[in-house]
Amino acid sequence: MRTLLLISIFIISIGLSVRAQEETLPAPKSTKYLLLGGIALHPSQTSGFVMLGAVKTLGGYIKAKTDLNFNEDFRYEGKISDIRYYTDEIEKGRYAITGGLLWQTSSPLMVYGGLGYGTRWVNWRAVSGDAYRVTNISYKGLELETGLMLKMQKFVFSGGVSITSFNYMEANIGIGILFGKAKP
Repeated sequence: MRTLLLISIFIISIGLSVRAQEETLPAPKSTKYLLLGGIALHPSQTSGFVMLGAVKTLGGYIKAKTDLNFNEDFRYEGKISDIRYYTDEIEKGRYAITGGLLWQTSSPLMVYGGLGYGTRWVNWRAVSGDAYRVTNISYKGLELETGLMLKMQKFVFSGGVSITSFNYMEANIGIGILFGKAKP
């Protein structure tokens, strides 16, 4: 009987010990989903972007950027110094798609960084009416970006930079919302 009592006390003490350890463990983080919109600023051009992401401590995102001008048609191309006779009509276009990592470094702060493909083109209109692609101010290729996000309750404010082909750099600013279910 005494042995049975000692075994019962031992089992109860183990159960209380395990329960105490469970209560001291931090609650697991829930996945938060991000929807963010913003603008990309360059002295000669502005475009908009949309970013979708998911993050606990580490997560990912995808971002699409454009100025909604997809008319890239041109007949000739060359450097600015090659153009002899042109009008004041200039067409510009910009689009990019990137993806990367989101990292929640602290409660209100997240860092993001990614890569993808981007293009920025400039066409001048020649006197003949033909579009002329100005190659030394038009870029396409690797797009790199990085930035910070500040969470304030359900809102997110972002700021960062992106660069296309290591030549065309923009500042990116945005605002968005976080949503997702909290774990019980």
